[in-house]
Amino acid sequence: MSTLTNTKIKDTYPGLIKTADNLGITATPKDLQDGLGNAINMQVLTGQINFPSGTVDFTGSTVNGLPIPEAPGLVAGTAANSIKSADFLTTTPAASNGAGSIAIGNGADTDTFTSAIAIGNGATISSFGNDAIAIGNGADAAYNGSIAIGKGTYTNSNAIAIGRNAVANPSGAVALGDNVTAATINTVTIKKLQMLDYATLNYADDAAAATGGIPLGGVYHTDGVLKIRIA
Repeated sequence: MSTLTNTKIKDTYPGLIKTADNLGITATPKDLQDGLGNAINMQVLTGQINFPSGTVDFTGSTVNGLPIPEAPGLVAGTAANSIKSADFLTTTPAASNGAGSIAIGNGADTDTFTSAIAIGNGATISSFGNDAIAIGNGADAAYNGSIAIGKGTYTNSNAIAIGRNAVANPSGAVALGDNVTAATINTVTIKKLQMLDYATLNYADDAAAATGGIPLGGVYHTDGVLKIRIA
């Protein structure tokens, strides 16, 4: 550290800091320079200091008075490319331990299964659920490729359950609706089926249905008699 004591102005002015116009500080920002007119990345004005460009490096410094940033709501899980809700958000931390998995919500858990998604309070991928999706309070997409959406839903392999307490237990089954249980493999189970476009589905026979655009296996009716086109 050097001092200006016993030095001459002509020898020391290059190291002094001054305003760009060599005048005093006002309410208008003024650039700072050294004594030779070299720009400094600072501006001063009454009651304020600006850093208009460049980099401000506080490495090793203690900065007081700045607001503490909020913690992120989503953080990295324990496996590669996985995401989970931050622990401070919930009573029971979410667990995302499989590669590419997502767990969001209190107690949401994808276990170690890959590409699994559990969203909701207690949503889980409980048994062997790679690529499974569970969304809802207590939803459980238990096995590979299954989808459980709604409170208390449960699905087996490649099955789909949508609706509160819907259960698609055999492989490939689909349960749609409140408290519907699909108990037959590769079958869609619902409580009621309503066809809103029934007026345009009235054909005398399969030939007429085919002309009307009904595909093989498609459903139509003849004056209210339900039919399936097989030819």
